[in-house]
Amino acid sequence: MQQDYRYDCLNQTSKEELTELAMRIMHRLVPEPVVREIYHFEPEEKVSTERQQEAYFDATLRLHAVALGEIPTIFKESQNAEQNIERMTRLVLWHFYAIGFQLDKAVSLKAHCEEVEARLAKSTPNEALAWSTLLTELLYRYSELHQQQ
Repeated sequence: MQQDYRYDCLNQTSKEELTELAMRIMHRLVPEPVVREIYHFEPEEKVSTERQQEAYFDATLRLHAVALGEIPTIFKESQNAEQNIERMTRLVLWHFYAIGFQLDKAVSLKAHCEEVEARLAKSTPNEALAWSTLLTELLYRYSELHQQQ
């Protein structure tokens, strides 16, 4: 059976292995020219450390939204398409949580997985713009969870 990237799987797999897998899928989903464009910052975004950090966080969110929006297209023709789409969505969401925003230091893996499963139980977006909204909501939720700890 293929890894499903639910809590038990993520919890039992090393961060290095998950990072490598997630980076491979991210490179497959988002071509390098798009990554360069996303992380190209205007001069006004570089005027202060705070502005640079805001621009970087926004770019990181957009990168993940683009990747998540591409998953259905890339995997729709695969064998077990729905299962593969769900698995890859979980993996990219783990990357968003643990690598993109390093939230694994603030929110437990178990809490992250519960949030992901709650969102996957509903219909998930199929395009980057809708994913941007969902990811922003997820960041706010992680902030709430961190404050509750």
